[in-house]
Amino acid sequence: MTTAGSDDSPREPNGWFAEAMSAVRELAAEAAKLKEVNEEPLTDALAQLLTAHYALAIKNAIRQAGGKPLDFNTLRALCEDVATLRHGDYRAARLRLDQEKLQLAQEVTRERVKNAFEKWLNDPEVRKSFRPKINEDRARTLILDLVDHVLLGTPRPDLSPLWEEEDNHSKGLKPETIRKIEQELRLL
Repeated sequence: MTTAGSDDSPREPNGWFAEAMSAVRELAAEAAKLKEVNEEPLTDALAQLLTAHYALAIKNAIRQAGGKPLDFNTLRALCEDVATLRHGDYRAARLRLDQEKLQLAQEVTRERVKNAFEKWLNDPEVRKSFRPKINEDRARTLILDLVDHVLLGTPRPDLSPLWEEEDNHSKGLKPETIRKIEQELRLL
């Protein structure tokens, strides 16, 4: 049990908690340095090293048996260790396959969504609801008049003909869009 103000209190900046945080930071920095040296996980490299040592140990055990079969307990222990190593290999391979499968599924899903969206955008009814009907000839004339207004100081044109009324919904350039166009033209 700790008492308030003792070195064991996590509130103390110089207590065990600060020491633990410092140790964690040091270990994290060392792990980062190890990762710079080798891209593959350290446990994979260690498994390869242990596998090589096991191969040498088996060879030595066979040599020490002098041509006789290895005793049951030695064989059982070696088989158990090799099976454990192989199980780790199989799990790592399964994880890689699962990751590849997930990545492929994400790519397929992304492509399906993209295709569905493109199909949806090409639907005339959808395009009609998002694309304003603008009288293009009149729009060109009015926009040129707007440019003249901003640059030459001519009277501001009535821009309401740039959009048409359809089903009680205003289509075309909105007043705020026209204001933005005017502001941009003034920057020129």
